[in-house]
Amino acid sequence: MKQSIRFSFLAIVTLVLLTSCNVFDKSYEVPGIEYIAFIADGDEKWGLISPQGEVLFSNEFSEPPSIVRNGRFFVKDDEDNLYYMYSAEQSPRKVTETGYVDVYAFINGKALVVPKNKGITLIDTEGETLATFDEIDGKEVVEGRMFDDGHIRLITDDGLQALYSPEGKQILPANYSSIGYGYGIIAASPASDKKYYDKDEFSKCTDIIMNLDGKELCRYKGKKYITCGIYDPKHLGVCRFDEEGNRLFGVITPDGEAIVEPEYPSNDYFHGLYTYEDDDKYGVKNIDGQTLIEASYDNIIIVSDYLLIVGNLDDDFNYTYKLVDINEKEISSEEFTDYKLKFDLFDGRMFVADEEGKWKLIDKDGKIVDGLPEISELAAWGRSDDLISDKFEPKKLIGKWESPVEDTNSSLGMDFKKDNSITVYIDISEEAEGVGTVVATAVLDGTYTIDEEDRTISFNLDSNSARLEDFKMEDLSDEAKEIFENDPHLKNQVKEETAKEVIAGLKAMTEKFNKPEEPLKITQVSGSQLVLDDDMTFRRKK
Repeated sequence: MKQSIRFSFLAIVTLVLLTSCNVFDKSYEVPGIEYIAFIADGDEKWGLISPQGEVLFSNEFSEPPSIVRNGRFFVKDDEDNLYYMYSAEQSPRKVTETGYVDVYAFINGKALVVPKNKGITLIDTEGETLATFDEIDGKEVVEGRMFDDGHIRLITDDGLQALYSPEGKQILPANYSSIGYGYGIIAASPASDKKYYDKDEFSKCTDIIMNLDGKELCRYKGKKYITCGIYDPKHLGVCRFDEEGNRLFGVITPDGEAIVEPEYPSNDYFHGLYTYEDDDKYGVKNIDGQTLIEASYDNIIIVSDYLLIVGNLDDDFNYTYKLVDINEKEISSEEFTDYKLKFDLFDGRMFVADEEGKWKLIDKDGKIVDGLPEISELAAWGRSDDLISDKFEPKKLIGKWESPVEDTNSSLGMDFKKDNSITVYIDISEEAEGVGTVVATAVLDGTYTIDEEDRTISFNLDSNSARLEDFKMEDLSDEAKEIFENDPHLKNQVKEETAKEVIAGLKAMTEKFNKPEEPLKITQVSGSQLVLDDDMTFRRKK
């Protein structure tokens, strides 16, 4: 998935604030966490510990459990690689025998999950299905995400997005290229903007700000603002690019009124405070633009309405942090190298790690909570990426698929046929010196077989079938045209060199794919996307 500053990649990160020292946190007020996973010194397995430092159990699971809400957590099984739901008890009980390919932690008694061989599903704390999301208006649902209060964003196989309530009722149809949500505010871009969105041409996009009733509050073009966060019910984060391509951040109301025009490279906002960057250092301003802390730190994380983590790099580029208030008064003399959880998420407490990697629990007064075991590892995951449907229908492979080949102006294509034959092709577009754009398509033939149980695909490609099917030169300069008219041999030479290059690359593909003992894993196949081994993504060719 490409990185971008669009709303859907920064502002709707669910529980990404649980990861260590992420300076792009947008600090939603999420439901409180009852326990997180830990490993005590001397143990090899994971247990659960509360915000008060009380150990529920220890040395129990080989994989780290999810955060606990509503008395439930998920943990991955070593043998089948599926997640199972457990009750948060001293002797944890498996609530249901249903295994899940992927999950979100519970939010207000509901969790978004993907049961094996099924699509995106909403369940309750007993594992009962509340809603299934297989199709929207005849379009297949391929991805799903749960926001911090339980609202759900779904993506259909045409790449468009929809918004659903925590109960699984539709709020917005799958007719938007981007949907972000928080605090009852929606930021969405219409389907017509997808062509810009896919190319990162955000200045051409339109953002529509709405409430949950669908009432439009304001809209603006990307040339003015790009939505990059819903900070709270009254404040949206926006940004724009300056002439040098730097991203500048500001704050507006949901009605579109500017509070702080995009001025500084900034990356954190919380409770009316926001960080700003000046000369590669960070400081803090309030919502009125008043400077509270001069830009003098290498990093600042706002962790409550008056507390900050400030940090500087040493000569080895390692951070040392300390906890201060908005007046830069040290709350604790304790220095630390890492942290997990902000105070609002963990009942007013936060874990910090010392230089030896040992974790301690501190409160807002900087006091260390006594009586904890020595903790060597912590994990606080609840899921931040989209869930992907696990419905596996091999028939969806049929057709032409293409994927960009990295670092070249080319694409790798596969045309799967019903009779299990396949044509693999490479399309390239290159600038030939003094000539113009050379376009060529080389192909080779073969067969494929699918193991539906293991979800793998094997290829038998015939390297001797590699050939050039299409060759042309476009955008020829007048000089090149004259040269070729006078010397047809030169044109043939260019064609021959290009053909050799493309076919050689295509033959190399046979070595990559022709490994029957190492079939490629099909990690996703939908109406629009095919993913092999998690790193080869194909789109259906239009």
